Amino acid sequence: MRPSTARPRPTLAEMVSGIEPLTLASTTECIVACDAVLRVQLWNDAMARATGIPAAVARGARLVDLAPRLDHSGELRLYEQALEGRAILAGNRRHALPDLGDEGLFEASYTPLCAPDGGVCGVVAVIRDIAERHAPAGPFGQGAFYDAVTGLPNRYLFMDRLGHALVRRSGDLTVCMLDIIDFREVNARHGHVAGDHLLELAGQRLEDCLRPSDTVSRCDAARFLLLLEDAATADSAARIASRVQAAMEQPFALHETDVRVAVRIGVSLSKDLPPPTLPDRLVRRAERALAQAKGPDAPALVIHGRLPSFE
Repeated sequence: MRPSTARPRPTLAEMVSGIEPLTLASTTECIVACDAVLRVQLWNDAMARATGIPAAVARGARLVDLAPRLDHSGELRLYEQALEGRAILAGNRRHALPDLGDEGLFEASYTPLCAPDGGVCGVVAVIRDIAERHAPAGPFGQGAFYDAVTGLPNRYLFMDRLGHALVRRSGDLTVCMLDIIDFREVNARHGHVAGDHLLELAGQRLEDCLRPSDTVSRCDAARFLLLLEDAATADSAARIASRVQAAMEQPFALHETDVRVAVRIGVSLSKDLPPPTLPDRLVRRAERALAQAKGPDAPALVIHGRLPSFE
């Protein structure tokens, strides 16, 4: 009997050891690779600088031990989803920096690492600092895709992400459009600087309400678009939207003055649309639902199709 010539399956440590060391050392992107039980196998120089944790300490440690807040923020679930074979993009999020008690604005991707036999043996996370996107840029720079006041994705980038999400999730998601209906009164009473600060705080609060895999966008004046990738039913969408509404109607601290605002939310479910599900149509339905929510005696939250439709 001839001996087997099959090569043993390489370990993740062996796989990452073949990655070009010079590339890892010179890139400004933070890169961390973990095995199937989320023990760190690769921790590049940028990751060490951002966290204050040397690579020699990080390698072999459990990720949750290095950054306990990952579990509370929901980001640990993104690593777990990558281990299930899903590629995840979490854009424009505030991430806790382990051991520093600080936070920054980052965009992160989580990608499954596959062995030669096709099985998932780990996950690699690439984290990019996008704090500079808060600053206005030229028409063709990064600022063309981000709102200058809030730092959130603008409508153009939101529509791009929505289109990709519809392909990636086969159209199984929810879009919400939220309007701060008394924003003009805040501007008139407290000034435009306070109004801009309110928009910035509102954007942060919306991000805090959602998962890292969701997207918040400022689309117009005091309107925001929300992309909820895991809300596939009317009940789940209503629960999330109600939580968002309750959070947004808590006081905002503006120049030592507590300001309360009212919001209205229109919701559109992609499963309610016949294929092909087009991003523009999904957003228009959310906008129509928002118009219904702003009508006389209407509830503050309307899911398209649950009240008489304009279509």
